[in-house]
Amino acid sequence: MNSAASSAPIVVGETNGADFPTTPGAFQPSFNEPSATINRGWDAFVTRFNATGSQMVFSTYLGAPPVFDPSFPGSVKGGEERARAVVVDAFDNVIVVVANLDPFQTRGGRVRLALQALGLREGSTYQMHELITGARYLWNGPENGVLLDPAISPVQIFRVRHQVRTEHDFDYFF
Repeated sequence: MNSAASSAPIVVGETNGADFPTTPGAFQPSFNEPSATINRGWDAFVTRFNATGSQMVFSTYLGAPPVFDPSFPGSVKGGEERARAVVVDAFDNVIVVVANLDPFQTRGGRVRLALQALGLREGSTYQMHELITGARYLWNGPENGVLLDPAISPVQIFRVRHQVRTEHDFDYFF
């Protein structure tokens, strides 16, 4: 659990329950049930409360359904999403960490963000500031790609910047 600059508590974790409370308009309103009964799987969740902690402002599951490989009994690919911590800076910007746990292979994938939970509007452009390299990326929408090469860096740490300035934000003088 963490508190945003506005003192609104944010809780993250994981659940394998289909009855976890979500809010209307949630990014993922229901648990991704596995198609087999071998392993129930886990979905991460993000829940943000109001400043007093008395009401959920936003709550969603974050996870993919498990895919079972029948040629390898007991194997599962996906369906084990975990959220261990949430970090918010002094300006209510959330820190997102993406890691490649394979020390030998470059891995690419899609990062799906719950925009409403982050205080972002659907269709708005926002900045992902990579804190290790200093690179800045403009993302739009809930899903964007990342590539992690363990020879360069097995992890990327992003600060989600809510407000991106455009040329309309400046006065021009001729």
